[in-house]
Amino acid sequence: MNVPRYFLMAGAVLCACVAQAKVMPEPLSELVVSSDQIVLARVISVSEGADGLKRARADVREVWKGRPDKEVTFLASRTWACDISFAEAGESVVLFLVWSESRGEFVIALSGRGRMPLRDVQGRSFATIWVNDVLLPEGTPTIDGPDEDYESIRSIEFDLLKKLVSEAVNASDANQVVDE
Repeated sequence: MNVPRYFLMAGAVLCACVAQAKVMPEPLSELVVSSDQIVLARVISVSEGADGLKRARADVREVWKGRPDKEVTFLASRTWACDISFAEAGESVVLFLVWSESRGEFVIALSGRGRMPLRDVQGRSFATIWVNDVLLPEGTPTIDGPDEDYESIRSIEFDLLKKLVSEAVNASDANQVVDE
């Protein structure tokens, strides 16, 4: 069957328009396993380097995974279209960090979704999370995020997030012992 070229070209253009870059959703437990360091930190400063990219320095308050120093520096700039890496001086944040061999520095895991800023809601601490990208265990309670217009940005109680991360770290440690 001989298909006219303009149909093929139209089909190619249509396919190109439909294709899009996207971050693949990842269960929280997998995010924990794939992260080199998970910390509760307060961002001290954000500065732009000679390469035009921003880097943040943060004071580590708690270590949930890894062995970071008292301070950690990480890339706080977008590196591709769907990257939301960012940091704001003064914010308290849970950080899931991955060491990038190619960059020689820590980056925020899952293209920035591993940055979970804390906020106070009625006297309780909550972490903001992109629930369509970081998949919480089924039935995990969340509340509206800081901007109620975005259904995919929710908040999870800080203590519950810490418990879920701890369980995932312990499960991954147990699996490493079994695998050895």
